[in-house]
Amino acid sequence: MFIQLLALLLSSPESSSGDFPASTAVPGHSPVKDIALENLIHNITALESTCSARAAFLKREYRADDSLSGSIDTLLEAVNWLGFHARWALWFLKVSVYGGKPDQKWIDPSPLLEKSLDEFRILAGHHPMSLVFLPPPSDIEVCTDGSFVSMIAHSLLVCILENSSDCREIELSVESRGDYWTFTIDSKGDSVPADCLSTQRQPDSRNMSFVLGWKLTEELGGTISTFSSQGKSTRMVIRLRTSG
Repeated sequence: MFIQLLALLLSSPESSSGDFPASTAVPGHSPVKDIALENLIHNITALESTCSARAAFLKREYRADDSLSGSIDTLLEAVNWLGFHARWALWFLKVSVYGGKPDQKWIDPSPLLEKSLDEFRILAGHHPMSLVFLPPPSDIEVCTDGSFVSMIAHSLLVCILENSSDCREIELSVESRGDYWTFTIDSKGDSVPADCLSTQRQPDSRNMSFVLGWKLTEELGGTISTFSSQGKSTRMVIRLRTSG
């Protein structure tokens, strides 16, 4: 069933339109695909939730058993990575294949980005790095899609984790600049290779996390600028319009 739903999402919209009235069928969209996407999200979310709950149960039950604690921690880390890549795959389908568009509203992006960094702590697992969040001097309000912003941050943070093995610190800061606002991710201790910050297809797909972040930023009408000092640091500046 899972594979059938995925196949349906990847099929052309016209072939999935079925017998629905013409008034409900628009280019690149169909009610059948809406249902398929909802079911796929439900199944992946349920899988992630079940794995997380069972891994947490094992950690509680066997926390006193030193011989198992290391294996259970590894299992928890794997489950967290499963959750991220599952969400990543759904976002890629929704935006790049399915044509999903952002739902922009007036929000304060700082709590979302701070939460993204906290969730990333779990993904970082055993990697010895310091994670620092720097909010703006005062509250800001921007018109954007919060779920897109969160996924951009997740994707770029994972890009650093996957491609910068000796990273010792990541700092995420937010700043308002009038007509636009930025959030900046600075990594220190190592740098991300240039090919992993490219939007061109790479043979080993090491830049896929960056590509998703770039694609979602583009959907919000923004840009990503990258700066690296080889072997020392990488900076990613995400620039988005304040009024959407």
